[in-house]
Amino acid sequence: MDPALKKVIFTFGTLYEPRITKALLGELPDYFDTELVGFSIYRGGTDQLPDQVKQDIITHRGSLDGLTYHFAKPDESENVITGRAWMITDLQEKILDAWERYPAWYQKQDVQVRDKQGHLKKAIAYTQDGDGDPVDLAVFERVPGGVQEYISEAKRVREDVLNHI
Repeated sequence: MDPALKKVIFTFGTLYEPRITKALLGELPDYFDTELVGFSIYRGGTDQLPDQVKQDIITHRGSLDGLTYHFAKPDESENVITGRAWMITDLQEKILDAWERYPAWYQKQDVQVRDKQGHLKKAIAYTQDGDGDPVDLAVFERVPGGVQEYISEAKRVREDVLNHI
């Protein structure tokens, strides 16, 4: 595929982690390190999950016990979220959509990210507009609980999408 036709997706949490992204996409797409300005990270809990998402998580995880998640939300702050921008194909976007349970849980928002040279680039970010507890970016843990917990789920999501196209 022509690299010019690829989409840029900004990630900062589980999708920032290359081992999870590779398990999801079957390969590591090209990427660049980047920053997203004017957004904050929030921690959400099970009380904020849509019913459909709750059922899906229970089906695949067994329960909602201990579940927390992070989401980015635009605000008036000068906060800077450091992240990674992956260059993805349409198929890879479908897999990432399934991982983020778009549109039932997360939304996609057009954003501008800043690369290491200070250039602004158009990207897409998975965001939410719900309530949550603000996360201190100085102590933000990208993958709560560790990477291995997410690898098998990432492979399952990938296979599910590939089996339904």
